[in-house]
Amino acid sequence: MSTMEYRSDPSETPVDQEQLLRVLTARRGRIDESELLERFLPGEPTDTPLELFRRHFELYHALYSIQDRVPARGLKLHIGLARVELHELPPDRECRYFDSGFCRAPSGGDGYCDLHRDLMRRREEAGALGRASLKTYYLDRSNLETMDGTRLEMMMQGVYRYASSYDEVEDARRTLGLDRDFSIDRLRRRFRYLSKQEHPDSGGDSERFNRIQKAYRRLFWVRGAGATPDERA
Repeated sequence: MSTMEYRSDPSETPVDQEQLLRVLTARRGRIDESELLERFLPGEPTDTPLELFRRHFELYHALYSIQDRVPARGLKLHIGLARVELHELPPDRECRYFDSGFCRAPSGGDGYCDLHRDLMRRREEAGALGRASLKTYYLDRSNLETMDGTRLEMMMQGVYRYASSYDEVEDARRTLGLDRDFSIDRLRRRFRYLSKQEHPDSGGDSERFNRIQKAYRRLFWVRGAGATPDERA
């Protein structure tokens, strides 16, 4: 299969979502994207980069389409870069916020601790779960239908920057206390806040201040189209 037909109707997709859900539920733990593609959307060695992206998009469209269905089964589906993870949800008395693992701090019975309940509220108010989120991107099939070679090249440059230094990016993100769908504006505001707190002239820790500076430049380079903060000021 070197060419696939794409339709605007979300119900007419190449991935059997019920079968995908059964596979994920049976496996649990981590599953690489390549394994799921081989099972549900096998390609050909002659596939073009655009065709490879379309297969990727169809898989992630299906994954995000079933994501909200798994909590009813007591599970959490985390959709990440080139892999997905399915885990059993902690009980309600433990925080269910997931970031490379569940928080599991004591909760008020609603599934979140005080810190992450406030974080989720602020994310929703800031629109982090709206237009800019990966979930919204993959659920909107017009993003697939309008993809062309130029757009794909620009997107893949950003993906490569992230994937090629994944551990460093994740460490920088945690240093600044950002969630995975942070925006450039959120990055700047968080950096200004932490820099003011940790600046040595204000009694802050110089080592911590330097880590914040380094983390900011790393994340800006990844999320800011390969530019530094100075170049994009």
